Amino acid sequence: MRIQNVLFVLPGMLGIVAPAGAELKVSPLFSDGMVIQREVDAPVWGEAEPGEAITVCGSWGKEAETTADDKGRWSVRLTTPEAGGPFEITVSGTTTIEIRDVLAGDVWLCAGQSNMAGNVGKREEAKEDNYPGIRHFTSAAATRRGKPKAAGATRWIATTPQTVQGFTATGYFFGRHLHQELEVPIGLIKAAVGGSLIEPWTPPGTYDGAQGSLYDKHISLLIPFAIKGAIWYQGEANSRSEALAASYAAHLQGMITAWRKNWGQGDFPFYYVQLPSIGSPDRVYFQVREAMRRSLGSLPNLGMSVNIDIDEGLHPKSKHIMGPRLALLVLRDVYGKDLVACGPLLKAVNIDGGRAVCTFTETGSGLVCRGERLAHFEIAGNDGEFVPAEATIEGNTVSVSSDKVPEPKSVRYAWENNPHNVTLFNREGLPASPFRWGE
Repeated sequence: MRIQNVLFVLPGMLGIVAPAGAELKVSPLFSDGMVIQREVDAPVWGEAEPGEAITVCGSWGKEAETTADDKGRWSVRLTTPEAGGPFEITVSGTTTIEIRDVLAGDVWLCAGQSNMAGNVGKREEAKEDNYPGIRHFTSAAATRRGKPKAAGATRWIATTPQTVQGFTATGYFFGRHLHQELEVPIGLIKAAVGGSLIEPWTPPGTYDGAQGSLYDKHISLLIPFAIKGAIWYQGEANSRSEALAASYAAHLQGMITAWRKNWGQGDFPFYYVQLPSIGSPDRVYFQVREAMRRSLGSLPNLGMSVNIDIDEGLHPKSKHIMGPRLALLVLRDVYGKDLVACGPLLKAVNIDGGRAVCTFTETGSGLVCRGERLAHFEIAGNDGEFVPAEATIEGNTVSVSSDKVPEPKSVRYAWENNPHNVTLFNREGLPASPFRWGE
């Protein structure tokens, strides 16, 4: 960014209240190398002296004007171009700020806990990546449980073999897949803190227990920056107890609703990672997975990638698989691509004599068994005691039964923290989600 007349931008200062006599400033989100959301009226904001006339001009031929209020705050909406660039944005008052190398594309928020915070590092899958059209921004100083961990760069960084090592791994492999398929610039904003519960990410007052500390430190400081949507990888921390897991669906839905309301750009797409297979006997990962599954359909523009076939512990290395699975959903649902985007999801269960017949959506070109037989299906009768069951594929259904349960009342699949070698997939190779149905 070229700064004229000894002009500067305070790093990390996203929420702005200007003191009297303040010089012209703009949010650090608007800096050299940024990605601005394409084809929208994008908010641009900053501070100046109270009453100062401000003009924001894009080199693509659009501009907006305003006057700083009595506290020195100003904001405009700048109409952005189709995907492309590089462009320049000029912010003018009594002084001028020039923001260079601006790309117009799609901006995605990448939020959650450690599996979103975790970096690409020296992974083989990205070691030679050089994508000028994929840019990464860290929301604030990297933190862990509220304590500073590293300085963190509040600036946009383009993808090179060196810089990509510091990008969110899940977010990067998601964004790379979008970039390759859509051929438009992609901006990734990381807002993730290891070990965090969902409650601190939720604005205070959304529900009982919504703490808001991480929302205030990370998310609120990004609002109202125009985004295409958000991806979310969290839930491990809420698997610490049955009480936390029991409230997860309501808290996830509450958080999403509050974010959308506060952002003020409608029901933007929100896609999340269902937890993979994790071996830990003192946690209830399977209950959080079910909360995630049951949240589907509760809100518009919502999606979940299934990862139960990834069995690599708490911090799986296969982010190069998990990120693109999110991207498949987004490519289909948001961008209208004709493709199979998800593994089988339970639609309904019908009791037919001694059988529980499970019907699925997202079957693609058909259900398949990976293994000698379908495993991890269990069934229960009136006593509620689950026993291993025989399961067979019949078209787009799975028939589940056991001689020990003549009158089934409940059925479940992969209902454990760490189900090894899951077997139910669609022909496109995407795994079926775990589920529980019944009394």
